[in-house]
Amino acid sequence: MCIRDRAHIYDPGEENIDFANGEWTNYQVIDPAGAKSWSCAWFGVNGKGDVRQWAEWPDRDTFGEWAVEGKATVRSDDSVTWKKGPAAEDCGGMSLRALQLEWTKVESNIPIFERIIDVRFAHGPKQTVDDGARTLQDELEDIGVQTMPSYGATEEVGLTKIQEWLSYDTKQPFDKFTNSPTFRISRNCGNTIFSLMNYCQNGKKDEPLKDFIDTTRYAATHDEGTGIGHFAKGTLGVLVKSGGY
Repeated sequence: MCIRDRAHIYDPGEENIDFANGEWTNYQVIDPAGAKSWSCAWFGVNGKGDVRQWAEWPDRDTFGEWAVEGKATVRSDDSVTWKKGPAAEDCGGMSLRALQLEWTKVESNIPIFERIIDVRFAHGPKQTVDDGARTLQDELEDIGVQTMPSYGATEEVGLTKIQEWLSYDTKQPFDKFTNSPTFRISRNCGNTIFSLMNYCQNGKKDEPLKDFIDTTRYAATHDEGTGIGHFAKGTLGVLVKSGGY
C-alpha cells in the first residue's frame, strides 16, 4: 500500500490530539492468536469523519518488530519472505487478565466506545469440563471486557476500504486541513506502519505482516462495512471507560 510519510503518518507530539476530550469516538480492535501474541490497535473518529490510529500493541518501540525478513536474498515485493519478529514471539501465551492490564496501560484515561474482535475467534466454541460450549467472547466478558465481533468482510473488501481511507489528491500538496486522507497513523504505531508499507498479499510469504493489516481492515469494515464512526457524547453504546472495563 502507498504510505506517504507526511500525509499518512502524524507526529503525536506535534499534533497534540486529546482523544479523551469527548470530540473523538475511540475504538479498540483485537486480533487474537494462538501461540503468538495478539495484535491490537486503537482508533479515534471525530465529527468530521477523520480517523486516527493512536496506539498499537505490541508497539514497535517497546517490544520490537512484529515481522522481520526471512530467508530471501533478493529484496523485492515478490521475493521477500517474512517471519515473526520479537514482538509476535515474546508476547505470546499471555493470560486474558495480563492482556487486559497491558490494554489499560495503553488507554490510560481515554474512554473506549467499542471493542471489536475478529469474528472467527469471537464465536469459536471451546469445550469446557462440564461439556458446555463457551467462546472467547464469553471469556472476555467474564473479566469485564465487552466486545463486538468484526463484520467478516473478505480481505479484498477490507483492503479496498483501507485504500479509500488512505486516498487524497496526490497531485496537490498535502495539507492536513484541506487535502488530507481520512486515515492517518501515529508515528508511535511502527508495526502497523511497517505492515501497511510492506504487505503485498503474497500468501504465506506475507502472513507475518497480516495481523496489523487485519486490525485496520476490521476497523474500516465495521458496522456492516461502513467503518468505525463518530458518535456524539452521551450516545448509547458499549462505552467503557479505561481501567474499569
